[in-house]
Amino acid sequence: MTNEKLRVSIDLLNATLLRQENNVNVFTPYIPIIAVIIGSIAAYCFTRYHWSYSEKKKIEAEHLGKISTLISDIEKISIGYWIEAHNKDDVENEIYIKSKIKLLAKYVKNIGKEQESKKNDLNDFASNLYDLVTGDDFESHNRMASKSKAGLISFLCADILANISSHK
Repeated sequence: MTNEKLRVSIDLLNATLLRQENNVNVFTPYIPIIAVIIGSIAAYCFTRYHWSYSEKKKIEAEHLGKISTLISDIEKISIGYWIEAHNKDDVENEIYIKSKIKLLAKYVKNIGKEQESKKNDLNDFASNLYDLVTGDDFESHNRMASKSKAGLISFLCADILANISSHK
């Protein structure tokens, strides 16, 4: 009985295959070509998406690199300013400090909306840094050296630089 069922199943399979062979559709030869075209279009779309995403990330990394360099410059000038009492280079350094902090604020504004947390961190940093660096006796001829203020500036800048480098 089992052999009989097996034979019937094989006959049914053969009959089905023969019917399929005789029932060749007009579009059958074009199915592989259509599949290749669809696959090519899908590969192109994926490559295009990947390329644009990579370019976007590259631009973001360059932008964060510029911000990091600017923060390092501000840190160096500000620490030099506050480590020593008032001297002849102070006017020049005060101008550099103010202009670089304004430039930092401009760069932070250019950060995209998809990086809102990074933008908020940098806005808070710029505000705190401005208050810290330009507070007290900034631009005063009676300004005394403040190593504690220089240390706070250094800590604040190192903290945000570490935060930026972890986002790259």
